[in-house]
Amino acid sequence: MSAPAGFYALPLPIAQLSLDAVLRCGQSFRWFAHPLFSPADTPSFTEPKHEYRFALQDRVVCLRQSHTHLFYRSIYPDHVKDASQDSGDTSTLAWIQDYFQLDVDLVKLYSEWSSRDDVFRRTVNARFTGIRILRQDPWENVASWVLTISAHPGFSYSSQVHLFVEQPHLSYHEDGPVSLHRVFSASDYLPITPRI
Repeated sequence: MSAPAGFYALPLPIAQLSLDAVLRCGQSFRWFAHPLFSPADTPSFTEPKHEYRFALQDRVVCLRQSHTHLFYRSIYPDHVKDASQDSGDTSTLAWIQDYFQLDVDLVKLYSEWSSRDDVFRRTVNARFTGIRILRQDPWENVASWVLTISAHPGFSYSSQVHLFVEQPHLSYHEDGPVSLHRVFSASDYLPITPRI
């Protein structure tokens, strides 16, 4: 499958990274699954049915996946005049490689673990390929945890989101205006003042 228009292709089999497994498992609440087809459309079996989007400080990262490639691009906010200065989207690729820890050979690890653990070989190896731990900012990790627990019945999910999410952060136009949000930094909540 060739890269969709406007995307860069990174050869990466789904056994090394499964976006559906990793981004839906509760490690991060900030990824948004954007549908690529209306319910009336019938996409082919090999085409991605959605793309994942994530707001960074200065851009929105969009990811799609085939069985053999990870496709990525960045969408810059409306106020950024020259988004093409990121030739080949090298900074986005570096972020993806770090965030998903792509320097770790997951297939090799699964093979090693399978040779040492019969239960892993029989149950996990075949059913849960491509699962990685995200390298998130520690504060984002805490915010994700707070958002996924039911700490108090009277403390609704929307209340939790408003504690951690800035409204709005990035706005861009693609099939209409869209706004995405960034997580507040810890320093926004806990200003450190030196004691003398």
